[in-house]
Amino acid sequence: MNARLRFTVPGPPVPNERARKGRGSRTGKEHWYTPARTAAYRRHVAMHGLAARPADWDQHAQYRVYIEAWMPAHQGDWDNVGKGICDALNEVLWADDQRIADGHVVLHRKAADPRIEVLIEVIT
Repeated sequence: MNARLRFTVPGPPVPNERARKGRGSRTGKEHWYTPARTAAYRRHVAMHGLAARPADWDQHAQYRVYIEAWMPAHQGDWDNVGKGICDALNEVLWADDQRIADGHVVLHRKAADPRIEVLIEVIT
């Protein structure tokens, strides 16, 4: 039997936002940064993923990922929701999200109880 992991991330899902270009306050040099809202949500997702991870979880396998998102409004594309969750779990549940071989995202719009439910299966 393949290993499985399931967890829920409570609260409204936050679709992944693109990195932004800014200038450092001291140096004035341009740099890229992750928007604060996206970074905060990634930490929230990582905390729930880490809490659900068994001690013997293999971070170097191949994975199948199912994500169901209950959205409070019509916001975000399915791929941005999935990307945000998968990026948040880098170095938490897998070494890098390039190890995901199969992924599915389902959005439920105008949900009364916003949340993300994640199911991960080790396939190799």
